[in-house]
Amino acid sequence: MKSKFKLNKENYYPFVILKEILSEKPRNGLYKSEEFHGKGNRWIKMKSIFANRILSDQKMERILVTDDEEKKFSCSNGDLIFGRTSLVFDGVGKCCIINNINDRPIFESNTFLVRLDQSKCDPRFYFYYFNSPYGRSNIYGIIRQTAASQITSDDLIELSVPYPILRLQKRISDICWTLDKMILSLENQNIYLEKIIQTIFKSWFVDFDGQTEFVDSELGQIPKGWRVGKLSELCSTQYGYTASAIDHDTGTKYLRITDMNKNPWICWNDVPYCEIDDTSVPKYRLEKGDLLVSRMADPGKVGIIETDTDAVFASYLVRLKPRSIEMSYFLFYFLRSQFYVDYALGSQGGSVQKNMNAKIIVDIEMIIPDQFIINSFYEYIYPLRIMILNNLEEQNTLSRIRDSLIPKLISGKIRV
Repeated sequence: MKSKFKLNKENYYPFVILKEILSEKPRNGLYKSEEFHGKGNRWIKMKSIFANRILSDQKMERILVTDDEEKKFSCSNGDLIFGRTSLVFDGVGKCCIINNINDRPIFESNTFLVRLDQSKCDPRFYFYYFNSPYGRSNIYGIIRQTAASQITSDDLIELSVPYPILRLQKRISDICWTLDKMILSLENQNIYLEKIIQTIFKSWFVDFDGQTEFVDSELGQIPKGWRVGKLSELCSTQYGYTASAIDHDTGTKYLRITDMNKNPWICWNDVPYCEIDDTSVPKYRLEKGDLLVSRMADPGKVGIIETDTDAVFASYLVRLKPRSIEMSYFLFYFLRSQFYVDYALGSQGGSVQKNMNAKIIVDIEMIIPDQFIINSFYEYIYPLRIMILNNLEEQNTLSRIRDSLIPKLISGKIRV
């Protein structure tokens, strides 16, 4: 096998064709009609790939499969899952790794699975390679432009990839993996803090814990002093900005729905810069307390701006601007409540691409508490949000360290 190696002038390690270190032929994922959705095995879809680098025990949609389908389309630890096709260019060839699973998740038809021979290589090394600038550049060379950008597994496995000795692959992977575990620990802390806040919101504004006097309303009994109104009474709305170009190295950040897909906070590290028209952009600049709601792709998905960032928002987002920062946090958690999620799901239009317009987003009738309890909720939960923001900042720092190390380790410019 060594006779097949070749050296690349930009890399200190020998190279090998990817197919020579596979344990089996790659395969595309499973498609099944809607009647099979909602129960069964966890289902790895493109949204899971966008949201996670490492796929382990995350909550996912589910798909009902036969025993034969489970055998053919399920994942094992160490498998690499690639985004096969995407309307978003960055989604094509997006690589995730399966790690520490105890079930049999199924990968969908917009993805394909690559299973490496672990006696010859460490799958983590190639996970990091395909997420490095070197790996992404390699993938860009095989993207096919049709209605949606796509790659094929046949093209992928013909790529030339670095092949350090296995012991060195493991050392490199261990360094990067340690950083990823630290990042994941902080993320899990944030998920726990977020659950605490959601529990408080439900207790105060859904179960009405602590309230003793109630009155009748069109939405049932509500605490005395509260009222029924529309979301539109509490905020203004505005559609977003269409950038002429993104992925610049500096400038103004361009917030998209994909930047809000993972969790109820925004990781600005992943948000691209854009080219803007200075004469029209000021009205689209984001400010603290702004809420962003997706009107297509994932209608009803919501994010909140919590830091001073030079950013504008994409045209398929709607900005809600509440009248106070206290109201912003109340509405943020209202928009994430099951009550609003059910409303959003029932209000989606469009036969191919689901969507909601700004009027639909704010047309919902809701229970509006008195301002005192809204202010009290903000004072109670804001320290928890600060903890989340601090964890995010630490995550961002660790991510920057990891992302700067990966290409140097992968290329051999830093020896371990």
